Amino acid sequence: MSSTRETESPEKEVVGVEPWLPRWLGGRWFTAPVRGELLAALRIGVAAVLLLDQLLTMLPQMTALYGERSTGAPHFFSWMFQQSNWNWSLLQGIGDGQALQLAMWVWMGATICLLLGWNTRAVAIVVWVLSVSFTNLNVNSINAGDHIRGILLMYLMLTPCGAAWSIDAWRRRRMLGAVPQIFVHPWALRLLLVQLSFMYSASGICKLSGESWTHGDSLYYVMQDLTLTRFSPQQLELPIWLTQIATWSVLAWETLFPLLVWNRRTRVASLWFGVSMHVGILITMELGGFPLYLLAAYVPLILEEYYGGDQVLGPFGKFTAPERLATTARRVGLLQIGG
Repeated sequence: MSSTRETESPEKEVVGVEPWLPRWLGGRWFTAPVRGELLAALRIGVAAVLLLDQLLTMLPQMTALYGERSTGAPHFFSWMFQQSNWNWSLLQGIGDGQALQLAMWVWMGATICLLLGWNTRAVAIVVWVLSVSFTNLNVNSINAGDHIRGILLMYLMLTPCGAAWSIDAWRRRRMLGAVPQIFVHPWALRLLLVQLSFMYSASGICKLSGESWTHGDSLYYVMQDLTLTRFSPQQLELPIWLTQIATWSVLAWETLFPLLVWNRRTRVASLWFGVSMHVGILITMELGGFPLYLLAAYVPLILEEYYGGDQVLGPFGKFTAPERLATTARRVGLLQIGG
């Protein structure tokens, strides 16, 4: 890998780390720079969700989650930091409530700076380090959303996510006057899509091994579980045929996700299906920040399909942005073009 800041034309500047890739991975979809606003959208989405998580979940329950007299007391999880494990935390062994409260306020302050894009690279590192540190203090209080958050924050830490839509970018414009359009190397967004592909397909294959998903019963039973749902079955009574369709649709979408997103004809519709699924989870189920962090991950992936400059690149070719919009609209049945 090499760090680059190159100007391809007076109107275009490419920033960030350029990875070395083998020739068979050297296609334009993996290497062609994309607009810096895509990483900025990921930064803003993740930071906004994290700030909500801190304000609404972690801060009000500090004494219950962290500290000597909490469910995350240091002696409960000392086994996690044994030499044979890779787990770590800067806050390991700290049971003093005031010290942990100070660390939380530092984390929240760094999150606000990341949201606004002030000294972005430095605060992104701070946010990631403290995210891992708090996550490993009490593993009984986390869910899959916390792991998704860690992945997204690592990408932000390693990329020039403050090159656009940030205080850093505004200060640079003030210093230099007119600045070229900022582009970034796309490796982080590509790896994000690869990770989502593995995550969803593994989940779908695992579900195929059981009976409740293949029989179409799973979501019906989930909606009856008062420990997961926001509404009781009496408040939100759904017909069995509707939950069956939803169950089979999610099962097929997850299992086939890699094929759907790597094909340009189905990629956008597949991404929007994922958005609708996680919005549905957010509305109907109590799963902490899990759906919100994943929705933040979808933002740059969808924006790239519509807002990638004059051309929107994909692994199997390219479309102009207006053509992509029209093609997507035809596919989802929102627009009929032609006779």
